[in-house]
Amino acid sequence: MLNEYKIAIIGSSGFLAKELFSAIADKKPVLSLGRHRPASVSDNNFIYLDLSKPLIKSPSSQAIKIDTVIFNAAFKGRFKEPSPEWSSQGQICAPDFDLLFKTLNFEVSRLITIGSSEEYGARDTDQLIKEDEQLNPQSSYGYWKVKLYEQGLKWSMQNSKDFIHLRPFNIYGVDADKNMFLRSLIETLLKDEKFTMTLGQQYRSFVHISVIVETILTLVDELRWEQFCRKNSLNVSSPFYFQLQEVAHIVHSLINKGSLNIGALPYRDEEVWHQKPDLTLLNKLIKRDLNLDFKKEMQELINAFSQ
Repeated sequence: MLNEYKIAIIGSSGFLAKELFSAIADKKPVLSLGRHRPASVSDNNFIYLDLSKPLIKSPSSQAIKIDTVIFNAAFKGRFKEPSPEWSSQGQICAPDFDLLFKTLNFEVSRLITIGSSEEYGARDTDQLIKEDEQLNPQSSYGYWKVKLYEQGLKWSMQNSKDFIHLRPFNIYGVDADKNMFLRSLIETLLKDEKFTMTLGQQYRSFVHISVIVETILTLVDELRWEQFCRKNSLNVSSPFYFQLQEVAHIVHSLINKGSLNIGALPYRDEEVWHQKPDLTLLNKLIKRDLNLDFKKEMQELINAFSQ
């Protein structure tokens, strides 16, 4: 194990971690922490870490200097308080960074945390949501992501270190969670089966995983972060804002197989109807294609799943 790294990723499993390691691993050594070692990371650059359990001692006798820590650990789900699952979600999603870094024997210069659009809660209109607007989570996942943001701010202020909290919206890509709307929709229709959903009148903002990876890697190489965030936070999405019913019809027209059973499922409690992000600061940070075509991107995604 090296005693100095440019990047360390806490939370080595899942969709985003896989894409990050794929983009970074060949270019520079990355320290990975999690319950599973990624295939692209050597044993020497991996530390087993289970945030649901107390960490007793440091994995290294020497201090490890890290320029940027990317905190990607998460426990998805919507749980009731109090419950064991609710508590475990908090342990994993929102640790005390001072304690965590001290126990790991890390000397960290900067911290990036991966939050969620669920922190904003629902909105009544499609008025743009800026990063400094009031947070109003309606789910346990959103609640603990807000706590993650607060823990990052606390660490930043106590140590006078740089910190930025990313809030991705609805992420899509080939390796997305099987329960995610777009992946479930595409896979079901490709099997020539019936896709069952709500009336789909709720709006969603979509973002390809590559945009999130590009955002993170750009921040890693930026010297200062203040101009790219509000209150240490940044919305991450693409300018794709559609009702789910419209998305279902677009995908179905491209696949031309299977069928849509729209309206067969009830809306969930505390459904999110509107959540449209202000992307001014993101567009300042990364170069965006102003001629993005959602239908074209859906065709590329369908082609990838077909293969």
